[in-house]
Amino acid sequence: TPTPTATPTLSLPPDLTFATLEALSTQHAVGSRYTHSSGNFSMDDLPSWERRERGRFGDARVTLSNPWMSSFVEVVVNAWSGGEDTADVRTWLTEAQLEDLWGTYQSWEMIRYDDDGRRILADFELVFRELPFVGRMILVPADEFLLQITIVVPSNAQPLLNTITDLLLPSIVIHPQGIRPDWFVF
Repeated sequence: TPTPTATPTLSLPPDLTFATLEALSTQHAVGSRYTHSSGNFSMDDLPSWERRERGRFGDARVTLSNPWMSSFVEVVVNAWSGGEDTADVRTWLTEAQLEDLWGTYQSWEMIRYDDDGRRILADFELVFRELPFVGRMILVPADEFLLQITIVVPSNAQPLLNTITDLLLPSIVIHPQGIRPDWFVF
């Protein structure tokens, strides 16, 4: 009789050390800029993270993933008509929107919500395949565009959430008229 194959078990990566976070910051400091092929936005790149790009101008997105850290970041720039304060974002941000964002997880719960009038930042406890994760959603209205950043890291890597936020958020530039990456070739 055949021997049954063992069911693989999933586990979180080891706890992140200060040295790992420091290395990420150092790599980022010497990293390069990334410009979405639509020209809709540019940002600092995360060296050694896998990048997958989708969309077009007005609905541009890039996903950066790091399987070794069981983490990902998604940056989305969508067309928006709500202006620059967060009042219209609060109306747009319904339970259905959150379910669309976090619906692939077994469970999700908002544990923090900050709205300073310029941006909304919300943190979530997530469970995926019985493993605990933390997620962050940042929404920034910018005239005719809405910037949405989603970050997910293992629950034992909470400092990584803040490090990625601090590295990427200030580096994102939305180009309302669009730019093309090949315009910079000399």
